[in-house]
Amino acid sequence: MTYNQGLIVQNALENEVSQASLELRKFPRTANGLTPDEVKFTPEFQESKAKFNAAFQSLRNFNASFTKNFKKEIRQTGKEKYSGIRN
Repeated sequence: MTYNQGLIVQNALENEVSQASLELRKFPRTANGLTPDEVKFTPEFQESKAKFNAAFQSLRNFNASFTKNFKKEIRQTGKEKYSGIRN
């Protein structure tokens, strides 16, 4: 896998996590932002939570190997991105 291919995979995984997160946000919450227990025990919530957890774990595993294998490229991209910001 090349660096550019890795970026494409990373973006796809991030989109998957975002979609799963949006699905979780559809469930009701209390005033302090917590999900009530009666909602947590519904099959719909548990299915959505399982999808989110699986997508997030996939992203974590990918990022672990991606950053290890492409450390130099990531550092170079960051330098190019932020070179105009610093004095």
